[in-house]
Amino acid sequence: AGNLAQARHHAQQCLDIVELESAPALERFFAWEALAIVARAARSDDAEPTVAHARAAFAELAEGDRGWCQASLDKLTTQTPG
Repeated sequence: AGNLAQARHHAQQCLDIVELESAPALERFFAWEALAIVARAARSDDAEPTVAHARAAFAELAEGDRGWCQASLDKLTTQTPG
């Protein structure tokens, strides 16, 4: 909140750990969501690719997880970049 560089650092660390541990889609989804939120707040060029990664992880979610993650995905995909 207010420190985008630190937020990006923490979101990237989260994603790095998730990928290193071959974490399930649910964890990858939320890691990409965090990075996308920061990228959008920073008006970064990588905002849309991070949203695409979140979408891809969402597609791999178990049906039971999709229901409660849908609102998070909708928020990402309906926001305008920047």
